Amino acid sequence: MKGSGKHVVRAGYGLYFGQTFINIPLFMLQQTNALLFTTVQLTNSVLPGTTGGASDIVPSTGKPLSQFRYGVDPNPAKPIASTQLPAGTTGQLIDQNYRNPYTQQWNGGYTWAITSNSAIEVEYVHVLGLHDSKRIVINPKVNGVRGTDAPLAAAGLPLLGAVRDNQPIGRSRYDAMNLSYRKRLSRHFSVNTSYVLSRALGYNGASASFGNAPTDLRDIFAAHDFGPTPADEKHRFVFSGIVNLPFGINFAPILQLASGRPYQALEGNNDVYGFGGSQGNTHAIVLNDQPTNMLATAAFSTAQLQACLAANTCHQVAYDNLRGENFFQLDTRFSKTLKFGERMKLDLIFQAFDLTNRANFGATYQGNIRSAAFMQPNGFITPAGVIVPKSFSGEFGARFSF
Repeated sequence: MKGSGKHVVRAGYGLYFGQTFINIPLFMLQQTNALLFTTVQLTNSVLPGTTGGASDIVPSTGKPLSQFRYGVDPNPAKPIASTQLPAGTTGQLIDQNYRNPYTQQWNGGYTWAITSNSAIEVEYVHVLGLHDSKRIVINPKVNGVRGTDAPLAAAGLPLLGAVRDNQPIGRSRYDAMNLSYRKRLSRHFSVNTSYVLSRALGYNGASASFGNAPTDLRDIFAAHDFGPTPADEKHRFVFSGIVNLPFGINFAPILQLASGRPYQALEGNNDVYGFGGSQGNTHAIVLNDQPTNMLATAAFSTAQLQACLAANTCHQVAYDNLRGENFFQLDTRFSKTLKFGERMKLDLIFQAFDLTNRANFGATYQGNIRSAAFMQPNGFITPAGVIVPKSFSGEFGARFSF
């Protein structure tokens, strides 16, 4: 909706279906595992520098691995299908009610054209993710015993491992207020600057809540499993521009400043609930009267943690409860054009990345409270987050046109 020519108000709503990928393997049967094992053997036999297994016989061929010629000798015969699952078989299912996730997106904004070449904008964005895939163990092990053990044993059948059901029950959300100021090139400079106040929330998973698993298999929507996603930045400020300097030199800086990204304090290898290491990833457990002291229980045994949880004197910390250092990066570009006659010109360019040589760690910190390196950075922010993630670098370039 337009107003007097200097003001614009806009709003929108949309539904966006689908996802970029889905990689949920079918229930793994015995014959599938055997076939994969054979494939690995064959691959190892022809890779240079591999050791071991050279005298193993390739199934159904009678040849040792060291003599098998891939693409020349006949492939091994497919193992006969089994009708019985071996003991300890694990697998994943796609829930019978599975459906594609989608997002509901709202936005509203206001633009004020201050002059003919500058404007201020304010915008609100809300995104609600629904039916995200959530991985649920349908036969959880509690105190070392699975719920399927007794009936399977009574029927004389082998006991199964964890069976994970991918259910469309997760959700996530993103809210942001965007402020920006733009000025087109005039009086020898242009400016683009923006500030974002935002939050991105999901259930105990990577980006948003896709494919996550709950920490407590008896409470799959526990409050402590909901929190900021690893890429969440509460504040983010970006400044960029172009300045025409004397002697025909153009200067174009890009400045980025953002609040620290979150990461998780974990119990490490301590399986407090007895679910098994592959079934849950317990957040750090803290005393109720010392909720910010992560190390107060670092020396507790599993039995001590179980006792304090049962007595309600301690609790799991929230998802992604810690924050790393603030992010700062300054990149810039200098360029100058030299002209020769009417048509020929030479463009000289120098680009500098991370000009202040600052290390940015993002959310790559040691979260295990039982580690001596707890809360210490152990890597740099991913290259997808910035142009150069580690330290200062520069490059020169030239282009001659005629």
